[in-house]
Amino acid sequence: AGFTMPFNDSIGIGGSVDILEAGSIEQVDDSGVTTGSFSPRDMASSIGLSYSAGMFRVGAVGKHVSSKIIKEASTFTGDVGLWTLLGEKTGVALTGQNLMGKLKYVDEEAELPRIFRLGLSQRLHQRVLFSVEGVQPSDNSLNFAGGFEYMGGLLNPSDGLLFFVRRGYNGAAQQDK
Repeated sequence: AGFTMPFNDSIGIGGSVDILEAGSIEQVDDSGVTTGSFSPRDMASSIGLSYSAGMFRVGAVGKHVSSKIIKEASTFTGDVGLWTLLGEKTGVALTGQNLMGKLKYVDEEAELPRIFRLGLSQRLHQRVLFSVEGVQPSDNSLNFAGGFEYMGGLLNPSDGLLFFVRRGYNGAAQQDK
């Protein structure tokens, strides 16, 4: 669940809480004997601020991340992003996610995967947007993603119904096959 709210003409705030629960999983020992069960859970709470100045938009988010497998670990991290126009219909963005923080389960410590993205968007029509991006995670190889977005309904959101239909390609999903 999340929210966004303009503070004034150039500043906005937002926040979210994301929870992933895997349900109950049977726990077994090294010989395969059932020893009970456990319920993994991940949660991220975030609060962010954005600032708009002319052609530029910049944002930052602070996050508290917790993860429970059998024992629980938590850390603080942050994301930053910059977006600007390259022309009347073309935008470019650069983002960095999980720029700090480590999770430590009992004795083992792991850094959060840092993810850097460079994206380009092109408005093809008043209702159609095309985008492509390169994604470089710290724990995997470079991959690419892209897609189209169609905006339906009335063009002025304050006039009534507005909806989006999106279709895209995620190169990271292809790497796992």
